[in-house]
Amino acid sequence: MIDIEPILFDEVCEYIAAQYPDMRVENEIIMVPEVLPMVAIEEISNTTDRLTVDSGTNENYVNVGYEVRVYVSKSVGKRRKARDIMSYIDSWFIGKGFDRMNTSFIAFDDGVNFQTICQYNARTNGTTIYRR
Repeated sequence: MIDIEPILFDEVCEYIAAQYPDMRVENEIIMVPEVLPMVAIEEISNTTDRLTVDSGTNENYVNVGYEVRVYVSKSVGKRRKARDIMSYIDSWFIGKGFDRMNTSFIAFDDGVNFQTICQYNARTNGTTIYRR
């Protein structure tokens, strides 16, 4: 299995810290975060690109999927704040070669807090990320 998650996570954390130095970033989805604002980034799929497997059954490329969640607190303008943070992160993923597959906006804690969720897909050989 080609695994880019550790490198990708480190790079995106550095990128987020440049704009939001106090932002907590986790590498797993948290259903009810204790600290807000927070970003959660998780690899949700990693499958062999069967069309690129060689005769020795070596993986040459894998299709990867990532989910990014931005959680914000009950402040006024929480939806706009979540969108602004996600937009910043989105530019990193798009710039790296990912395609955004889905975006959702969800209130939680009885509407007091808010989260934006984006899912991204790409194909990689472990070194380079390609749009699918």
